[in-house]
Amino acid sequence: MWRMIDESSRLASLIESISSRLAKRRGMIPVLGLFGIILGYMTIAFGFLFTSRILEFIGLTIQTLGLTISVLGFLLIEPLGK
Repeated sequence: MWRMIDESSRLASLIESISSRLAKRRGMIPVLGLFGIILGYMTIAFGFLFTSRILEFIGLTIQTLGLTISVLGFLLIEPLGK
């Protein structure tokens, strides 16, 4: 099974196209992460406003994912080239 994935030309072309798009827009990943952090803060605020524990949990999850995406985006800026 892993050999099929490794030898897949479709997957290789998909990875190549994503890499070339991200190389052109290197700052896009951290900006998307920043939007996730802001959205998480807003969701947490609505959770406090409406006293909803599930909204607070969803906001915290979105905020954590946004932070992770931002950090990974900053780490990928150099390998993607100039």
